[in-house]
Amino acid sequence: MRPFLRGSRKGLTQEDLSSPIIQRFLTEDLDRLGAENEKLHAMAQSFQALQVRYAVLEESARIAKWTEILSYVGLAIGSAGLGAAPSYLGIAGGNAIGIIIMVLSALLVVGSIIARIAR
Repeated sequence: MRPFLRGSRKGLTQEDLSSPIIQRFLTEDLDRLGAENEKLHAMAQSFQALQVRYAVLEESARIAKWTEILSYVGLAIGSAGLGAAPSYLGIAGGNAIGIIIMVLSALLVVGSIIARIAR
């Protein structure tokens, strides 16, 4: 609203409102405020869309982080198992345990690598 009308807007009489100049100023202000309202409405919709996109990206980043952590842990445990398996093969009666540890460790390493690639 025009600064000179700001203070007197509520004090306008019916006679003042019938003046063509006052009507023109009020009409211009209505048009300007309507255009401003449309811009703000569009910005609010854009903001809401960006909030949704941000939430989706944040969730996918969180899932990717956990996938990466689990992949590293699986790779580390599998590698440790592959390193320890030959020592069980050398013990009398430990061949079955050594083979089980070796197979499970190999599966863990392969699964961790596939998880990293598939991500």
